[in-house]
Amino acid sequence: MRNLLNDEATTTDESPKDLLSSQVSFVPPVISDFVGLGEKYGNIVTDAKDSYTIGDSVQVVFRSANPRNNQRLEGSFSSVDLKNNEDGSYTKMYVDSDWCTKFEWKGGIGHAGRSQATITWDMSEVIQEDNILLPGTYRICHYGASKDLLGKVKEFSGCSKEFSVTK
Repeated sequence: MRNLLNDEATTTDESPKDLLSSQVSFVPPVISDFVGLGEKYGNIVTDAKDSYTIGDSVQVVFRSANPRNNQRLEGSFSSVDLKNNEDGSYTKMYVDSDWCTKFEWKGGIGHAGRSQATITWDMSEVIQEDNILLPGTYRICHYGASKDLLGKVKEFSGCSKEFSVTK
């Protein structure tokens, strides 16, 4: 502790004791996710409109599952992708760690049930950040993982329809 206060290098080679096994969690585990008959995880509940103007806000709602099934520490729950007009490929422009996007999850009853994710892209936040917002064709995608009654976790994804953004 004294080394830290004095901004000095430590003199010991010992690692701190691993207390992970003695930690207690009061968060109940995810039991199972349900999507509903005829539905699939990643399906659209409310899709994007056909076009927007720079400064608008886009909101898409997806059939989803509890985000604690995979917290995506090395990835994202959502992306805003710009279509490349030359070859039809997509470039991720924004993900859920960007200020202009918002990921909101609403679960079912307790820690099991049918849930949905709402992804919002606020283009006015892009303008405020002095980022360049290109007119073009975009889509919003959602990434997640569902858990069945046997505890098996399965990845899923879904994307909105394409929409145009103009000046």
